[in-house]
Amino acid sequence: MISIILPTYNERDCIYDLVESIENIMEAYEYELLVVDDNSPDGTSDLIRTKFEGVKHHHLVTRYTNRGLVNSINEGISKSKGNICAWMDTDLSMSPTLIPMMLKKIEEGGDLVVGSRYIPGGAIKGGNPNEAFSWGKVSTALSRSEDSLLSAVISKGGNKVIKTILGSQLNDFSSGYFVVRKDILQNPALIGGIVDYCIQFVSAIERNGYQVAEVPMTLIPRRTGKSKTSNSILSILSIATKCLLTACQLRFSRGRLSKTR
Repeated sequence: MISIILPTYNERDCIYDLVESIENIMEAYEYELLVVDDNSPDGTSDLIRTKFEGVKHHHLVTRYTNRGLVNSINEGISKSKGNICAWMDTDLSMSPTLIPMMLKKIEEGGDLVVGSRYIPGGAIKGGNPNEAFSWGKVSTALSRSEDSLLSAVISKGGNKVIKTILGSQLNDFSSGYFVVRKDILQNPALIGGIVDYCIQFVSAIERNGYQVAEVPMTLIPRRTGKSKTSNSILSILSIATKCLLTACQLRFSRGRLSKTR
């Protein structure tokens, strides 16, 4: 069984449509759905409580303390009953249509599958995988949403830098869209902040010798609400700096470990 974990905060305008889409896509699968909400003031929990009423494999967890994205996902993992866990952003930027593709990679021997913007067939927010990449087109598309062009530029370039620092075969270290075998997860499964946790998570899986696969993912610009990661230039630069430092620390610790063997 696959446990799909949806961490939410102020996603009332998006979460209903996302849940409906997952229900349609996963109809042929054995799965459970866990919405882990940080007591959103916009009433996300109230909406989901009504939506999930009477549905046995749907669960709402409303958190009042120790809130935050990473803690929410960890709690979802700890409460999950499936042997495979999946999680994604809940602002409709990530399509649940990828889940069957990612599950197929697990069936083929993968331990962790990452939705990747930076492999053929994938694209950043505002991009089109079927067209030649153009920052002009990306800028035009993002100008109509709450997403940031600066964030997109830093993400695209930063992932190349992190790939070089870590010497990894992976292309997208800040994806946030994962399907993973639960039995390989540590406790807690995730550590770190809102984006750098992704780098630490993927690096730990690779370092332990597990198989990591990627499937192409196209991010969709946010339709409503405010981005949690690109709401100001200061926030974007702070997150980018933290990600770079995390990659350097991981590289340094890996090199130090190899010297002591």
